[in-house]
Amino acid sequence: MKDEKITNKEMDILLQDCFLHRIRLLSRRITNVYDEALKPMDLKVTQMNMLGVVTKLGPISPADMCQKLQMDKSTLSRNVDRLIEYGWLKHIPGENNRSHQLSITEKGRGIMKKASTYWKQAQAKTKKILGKKGSEAVMAAGNVLWKD
Repeated sequence: MKDEKITNKEMDILLQDCFLHRIRLLSRRITNVYDEALKPMDLKVTQMNMLGVVTKLGPISPADMCQKLQMDKSTLSRNVDRLIEYGWLKHIPGENNRSHQLSITEKGRGIMKKASTYWKQAQAKTKKILGKKGSEAVMAAGNVLWKD
């Protein structure tokens, strides 16, 4: 096989038509909007999502949380450790010494309440960035993945 190189035109097509490339760009842009809004709380949107899942579904095992958030164990563990350190989450012993579940603390519920104001600001800014059709498309696509 001859050593062929991709042309600029082919690369343009790959980048323009790649779902993942577009979704990653969108994700980074929108994550920055939420993180900036939540900055006064010293909270990242990924941490807020974790607190939200534990609040709604908890107590929940780390494995179930990874599945729900489509997140790998090491990322979850790193963030959960911080949330426990802040006093927003706590471990609940499981049925054996090797298992545990995560539960929200009262302090964590208070943070979620306060953070919701900043979240609403980020939500409004995101809707403005995406526009009506873009917002509806994102919600429709997300609803396929997020099922209770």
